[in-house]
Formats: sequence, C-alpha cells, structure tokens
Amino acid sequence: MTMIPHTPDILVVDDDPRNRKLLEEYLIAAGYDVRVAFDGRAALAQAAERPPDLVLLDVMMPDLSGLEVCRQLKSDPRTRLCQVVLVTALDGAPHRVEGLDTGADDYIAKPVRREEFMAKVRSMLRARRLLAELEEARETVAQRNAKLEELEGLKETLTQTLVHDLKNPLAAVLGNLELMERKADESVLHLVRRSKAAAWRM
Repeated sequence: MTMIPHTPDILVVDDDPRNRKLLEEYLIAAGYDVRVAFDGRAALAQAAERPPDLVLLDVMMPDLSGLEVCRQLKSDPRTRLCQVVLVTALDGAPHRVEGLDTGADDYIAKPVRREEFMAKVRSMLRARRLLAELEEARETVAQRNAKLEELEGLKETLTQTLVHDLKNPLAAVLGNLELMERKADESVLHLVRRSKAAAWRM
C-alpha cells in the first residue's frame, strides 16, 4: 500500500475564539487544512470521525482539560499516531512535564510567536509523516509474515499428504521386490536389489 501525499490536516482546539482565529489564520496562510473545536469533547468527536495529522490543544479548558483530551487521544488506536502539541499559558517545568507525561509530543507557550509556532508545526508534521511510514512498513511486514506462515502450513500439509499417499504404494512395491528377490536368478538379482534399496530410501 503506497501512501498518497495529502495536505496536512490540523485540528485547533481552544475555548477562546480569538486564539482559535489567530492559529487558524497562521495555518491557512501556510496552506494547511484546518479544523477547529471549541472544547475537548468536540475535539475528541472530530478526531474520532477523521484523525488529524496534528492537534494543537489548549490546556486550560472548561469541562474537559487539554491534558485529559491528550490522554484520550493517545490511548485510542484510531488517534494514537496524531501529533499533539499543547498550547498553554501555564509556565514552569512541572506543567510541561505533566503535559508530556500525558502523551503530548511537544508544547508551545502563549502568547504564540508566529515563527516559532510554524517551525514547531512543520517539525510535528514531519514526525507524523515518519510515523505513518513506519506504521505502513510494520503492516507490510505483518502481511508478509502472515503469508509465510500460510505457506509453511501448506508445505506441512503437502508433506503429510505425500507421506500418507506414498506409504501404501511403496509398501506394495517393497513387498513385491522381496518376493522377486527370493525367486530372481543372478542375471537380474542386482537390479531387484537396487530397486529395493531405492524404494526403502523413498
């Protein structure tokens, strides 16, 4: 299965419409496909329906925090490969560590500086592309292994069938050669013995 290049799909999640609008404008200007969600539950629903390549996720949101959304995205097989960047006004190492411990791939501090923000977006999309290629390679190897196992099973079945089907005829051949060996004269005795030896090898 060859991957078809596509325009990266980015989901922006923030309960503040000004922040959503700002990030959306940056991303659209760079040529990306952008979706927006105003809270964590809407983000999870959109991601489940069509997994994005990158999720830009506000941490401080009512009802469902960005950390919990990240945790759920990373535990769902459908969305676990999505790159998640926490966009947060929270400062200090403990908050960053907590965010990364939930499975986030990176974080960026508010207020967002455009150049740094776009560089992180490009970096995360490169990582997503590599993850997709690795996943595709893993699936290809798994399919090939399954085919090899199937061939091994066929080989074993064929071997068992051949052994079973040859046993009775060979027993008959050997029995007849035994009788011939007792009655054969010297002129053909060596031929009978060679045939008998070959039948035993079979």
